[in-house]
Amino acid sequence: MGTSEGTDEEHTSIRTIDSRGHRYRQRVRYEWDPSRHHTVTRVVEHLGPVDPLYPRAPVPELRGIQAIVPAGHLALDVSLARQFQLREIFQAVCPSEEGSVATRLEVLVMNQSAGRRALPKVGPWVEESPLSRWLSVGDTPLGKDALLGAMDVVYSRQDGEETAYRRVHAIQERAAQVVERIVGRDPAHYFVYHDVCRIRYNGNHCEWAEPGHGAVDGRPHVGIGMVTGRKHHFPLLSLPVKGSMHDAKTLAPVARELKARGLEGLTLVMDRGFPSRKTVAQARQSGFEVLAGCPENSKEVKSALRKWTDEEVERPGQVVPRSSDPHHAQYYRGWDGTLFGARGQLVVALDPWRRSEERVSRDIMLREVRKGGWGKGKWSSLREELGRVAVSRRGPRGWRVDGRIERFSRKADGRFLIFTTNRELSAEEVVEAYFQRDEVEKAFRTLKGPLRMEP
Repeated sequence: MGTSEGTDEEHTSIRTIDSRGHRYRQRVRYEWDPSRHHTVTRVVEHLGPVDPLYPRAPVPELRGIQAIVPAGHLALDVSLARQFQLREIFQAVCPSEEGSVATRLEVLVMNQSAGRRALPKVGPWVEESPLSRWLSVGDTPLGKDALLGAMDVVYSRQDGEETAYRRVHAIQERAAQVVERIVGRDPAHYFVYHDVCRIRYNGNHCEWAEPGHGAVDGRPHVGIGMVTGRKHHFPLLSLPVKGSMHDAKTLAPVARELKARGLEGLTLVMDRGFPSRKTVAQARQSGFEVLAGCPENSKEVKSALRKWTDEEVERPGQVVPRSSDPHHAQYYRGWDGTLFGARGQLVVALDPWRRSEERVSRDIMLREVRKGGWGKGKWSSLREELGRVAVSRRGPRGWRVDGRIERFSRKADGRFLIFTTNRELSAEEVVEAYFQRDEVEKAFRTLKGPLRMEP
C-alpha cells in the first residue's frame, strides 16, 4: 500500500510504501500492458526509507514452558483485598509480630477464592504464583501448621470473652464498616435479611457437620447463618450452624450479636421457616422488629389467609410489581391484628399467575385420579400433592374428593401471608420488603458459586 507524491519529466512518479512497520520511497513508472489489458507499475528505483531505521528489539528464544499460572482472578481478588483493607482488618483484630498472622489469613482467603489447594500445598502454590510478590509474603512460613495456627488465633477465646467467635464477628464488623465507607450507607439500612444455607460436608470429621434439617436431610452438612443488607447484599454477619440445629434457633445468637454492635431497632426480614411465638418474642426482647412469611400450620394463619375474597384483594390501588419479573405483580391487603402472640400488621399478598398455576395443577391431578389406572407409587405421589383434598374410602377406586376441603384450598391459591411487628410500615412497604428477601439468597449463591466458598 502506498501514496503517490509527484511526477518528473520522464513520466515517473514517487510513491511511498509501508513494509514491516517502516515507510520507504520508490520511483515508479506506469505502463500499459497490451497482454493484460491494464496498466502495470514498474519500479524504476528504490530511494530508501522515509524515516531513520532503528534496530528492533531481539525476540527471545522460547525453549520451553516451566509452569502456567492463571493470574486474572488472582489479580482481581488481590485488588479487592487492598481496596477493602483486608490485611489491615486482620492485623487490627489479630495483631502479631510483622503481621505474620494477617499475611497467612490473607493467603487463606486467596486460596479459598482462587486456589482451592489443600493446606500442605498452599505454600508451594503461593511461591509459584504472583501472590508471593503481590502479598509481600517474604519469609513468612506458609506450611500446614502455620496456616492452622493462624486459624486458631481467629477462633481462640481472648481473656474476658464469653465466646470464641468474638474475633470472627469483629472481622465481619470492621469489613462491613469499610464497605459502608466505600459504597455508601444503604438507604434502607433499617432492613436486614436473615437466612440459613445448608452445605453438604464430604470430609471425614467436623464437629459442625451433622445430619439434620434442610435440602440435604440425612446427610452430614454444615449450616451457615447469614444477615445481609437490603442493598449490595453484603454479609453483615455470618455464623456456623450445626446440621442438627433448626433454622429458627439461629435467631437468638444473631440477635445477640447485632445488639452487641449497637444495631438495635432494625427490622429482621425472615423466611416462613423462622416465625413462631418463641422466636418473635426473642426478637422483640432484643430490640428488633420482625417481618416474616407465615407457614400455613395454624388455625390463625389459615383464617387470616382466607379473610378476604379475591375481589377484595385485587384492587388497582393495591398492587406492586415483582422485582424479579416486572410483568408479574402482587396484589395485597393489610390490616392490624395479632399473630404469634404479638400485635402487628398482617398482609395478604395475592399473585394471580401463581393462583392460576396452582388451580390448574390441582385440577389436572384430580382428573388423573378420576381416570384411574395408576399404580401404588403414582397414587402416593398424587396424595402427597393433593393433601387432604383426596381422601380414601371403601370401594374399587378407594378414594373420593372432599368438596369442602377442595373449596377451602382454592381460597388460598396464589396467596401468601406476611406478618410484621413494625406497625410504622405501610402494607405496600411490607410486601416490597419481604419479596426482596432474595438479597440474602443472592449472597449465598455468590458465595457458593463464583467465590466457591463451599468447604
